[in-house]
Amino acid sequence: MNKTQKILFERTKLLAQKIREYKDSERVEVIQFILGKEQYAIEAKSIKAIPLKSKITHLPGLPEVILGITSLAGEIFTVLDLTKLLNIEHAKHDRQYIIFLNHSTVKISFLIDAIVDFKFIELKEIQQNIAGLKGIESGLIKGLLPGAIALLNPVKLLSFKIKA
Repeated sequence: MNKTQKILFERTKLLAQKIREYKDSERVEVIQFILGKEQYAIEAKSIKAIPLKSKITHLPGLPEVILGITSLAGEIFTVLDLTKLLNIEHAKHDRQYIIFLNHSTVKISFLIDAIVDFKFIELKEIQQNIAGLKGIESGLIKGLLPGAIALLNPVKLLSFKIKA
């Protein structure tokens, strides 16, 4: 067997191996995004849509964590400022996308700078109970993914109490 045949044989053996099948309970699909200088992620199942940023109507007298309201398919959504909720520094440049959370009654959305990746993460890879992480005290951070990416807690985002 010459060198080329040997390489092809090894590749064939690798490709013939059974791919590990996951149960839905072993992994979660996440969407990674950039906000400010940090990367965050949120479970894909909690997202209704991620279009380019649309018009936001600013309303007077709202707390600074609420940027205003916007609409998606005829539904009105509150637009939160995650930089304020998570207490992170953020340049005042134009954020490009808006994430609409998927919930039947609570209509919440938030702006992000860029989408980085869609991927599956094994549940055992998510570090939980991370002390000292911004947002962990309020429950807005669910855990830490490999690469020090904070996983947002969509349930807490939907039920977060705004302090006036």
